[in-house]
Amino acid sequence: MNIGIVGTGHVAASLGKVWAAAGHHILFGSRSPDKAAAAARTAGENAEGGTYAQAFQFGDVIVLAVPYGSMREILETQNDLDGKILVDPSNPVGRDGLIVGHTTSAAEQIAEWAPHTRVVKAFNTIGADSMAGMHGSEDTAFICGDDAEARELVMRLAADLGFEGVDAGPLRSARLLEPLGALWIHLAYRQGLGPGIAFQLLQR
Repeated sequence: MNIGIVGTGHVAASLGKVWAAAGHHILFGSRSPDKAAAAARTAGENAEGGTYAQAFQFGDVIVLAVPYGSMREILETQNDLDGKILVDPSNPVGRDGLIVGHTTSAAEQIAEWAPHTRVVKAFNTIGADSMAGMHGSEDTAFICGDDAEARELVMRLAADLGFEGVDAGPLRSARLLEPLGALWIHLAYRQGLGPGIAFQLLQR
């Protein structure tokens, strides 16, 4: 599968490296060609670097691995996104909690900024180190979106990362997942538990 990853930070690099090793083809998009090329070298032979526009054009799936505050500007400068699957792993968290409140979500905002795309919320409750396989854990990957086919595809990508995918239903469920992501951040960094923590859903 061709996966465009918008961004070159820790989350972007971790996802790209594991998916490339699993046989997917990755194109990192960045404003900086040097950063995109460096991320591609780290990910291995199935990866290359390029611009934001190239990542959007390349991917059957596009991962928006940039801060929430940058997404609107990036999305509104892109063309021909109709039907594209956009994966949102972001947590719109500020010093005082969720920036978007509890009556909407970052994922729903993305769906408004990029109409006619298929937005899927995923990976926002998992640390980047776990994405890179550093902890060897079977984290639960909660996945939601309004398009069932897109959710199922992202569930398969979660399995390639070693995660147990859980279908959390429609995109409005991101209003529940983003507070859970905020809790992960609070426990990991403010309570000092560290980025190796993970959520797992137990079914009895």
